[in-house]
Amino acid sequence: MLEARHERERGLPIVLKRQSVRQFLERWLEQSVKTSVRPATYQQYQQHVRLYLGPELGRHELAKLTAPHIQRFINQCLDSGLSPRTVQLSLVILRHALDQAVSGI
Repeated sequence: MLEARHERERGLPIVLKRQSVRQFLERWLEQSVKTSVRPATYQQYQQHVRLYLGPELGRHELAKLTAPHIQRFINQCLDSGLSPRTVQLSLVILRHALDQAVSGI
């Protein structure tokens, strides 16, 4: 409980046990991204989470997300006709979120 309070005071998303990727990304957007980027950037991040990252990766438990899950996400996006640039931007957003989850910054 103290660790969660400390993280909240530092402005970090609180990582819950068995938290899904979708839950984490939504908290990350609201608690970390919204206050640190321009509104248009926030909207772009939010759109990628809502349209691409959430539906494809959101059901996985955050602590159990693996490289094969991400590779499958890439393949599914490209197979569905998304442009490589759109997929690349989704991966950049995911990397920023996961870096923060891992490092606690």
